Amino acid sequence: MKPYEFVVEYMDAIERVARHSCRGRYDLVDELIEDAIDRAPRIIELWDPTYGIPLHVYVLNTMRRYMWKWMNKNFARLEKNELLEDEHAQPQSFDLDTRDQVNTILERLDEYDRTLLVLYFFRGNTFKEIGGILNVSKGTARNHFRIALRRAKEVA
Repeated sequence: MKPYEFVVEYMDAIERVARHSCRGRYDLVDELIEDAIDRAPRIIELWDPTYGIPLHVYVLNTMRRYMWKWMNKNFARLEKNELLEDEHAQPQSFDLDTRDQVNTILERLDEYDRTLLVLYFFRGNTFKEIGGILNVSKGTARNHFRIALRRAKEVA
């Protein structure tokens, strides 16, 4: 099977894998699909029928792994660029009622959750910086933040 024939035959599957790999960033799907299709000839060339894996399974699994790596590599770059764009945005002003509501919610939380939310929302720290302040890893800081946010929604 020639690479372009494979791509045409399995385009729906490639698109589904790309949409799944994009983690909700559907603006990246076209770029990801284009990149994956460009790799298809090389992937097909590397396939060895003696492995006992059908060509379509091998290519789709390899593309899925490639797309996942592509998203990991590019997602961090895009997230960083968006944070820089957000830093240049004008701060929003809140009316007194909204400030009172936010203060009431923060008062109902324990000190750790309150600290996480204040560091992230009001001081603009990244999860890496929050992790450094609280002596935990970036991933742990992110997970604790999600839990704190869930608790804040519950007390709201």
